[in-house]
Amino acid sequence: MKEALIRLVNHMQWADAETLAALRAVSPPAEALAWYAHVLACERVWYLRMGNEDWKTQKVWPGMTLDECAALAARNDTQVNGIVARLSDEELARRVTYVNSAGRTFTNTMADMLIQVALHGVHHRGQIVASLRRAGTAPPVLDYIRFVRE
Repeated sequence: MKEALIRLVNHMQWADAETLAALRAVSPPAEALAWYAHVLACERVWYLRMGNEDWKTQKVWPGMTLDECAALAARNDTQVNGIVARLSDEELARRVTYVNSAGRTFTNTMADMLIQVALHGVHHRGQIVASLRRAGTAPPVLDYIRFVRE
């Protein structure tokens, strides 16, 4: 499982970087920038939860510029790389209790939380691609298999 999680996280980081490059290449639609900022903010929220830190310091729908997004993406990469570096069977099975944005308490394993982080962005990056296409811009191809082939 560890290897699969590492591959998912690596793909997520690559897709985030490809998305940023695509957004920087054009004047991005406001909705595309909002979704990208949301993806990065949610990644940060989950990393804070994994570390039993106060996730409420990070808004889940922040208004951010592309430069602010780039800075948050770099911060997220550093944080998730630290998490991945210490992955062990025990760490993957570690249960973390947290309160979600609706005020409900949940407990999940670190493995499930990392999978959530990796998969949540897929949905919103798809929205970004559709937004860029509607705006007449050729969007990036973010498929996992493209990442693997490169």
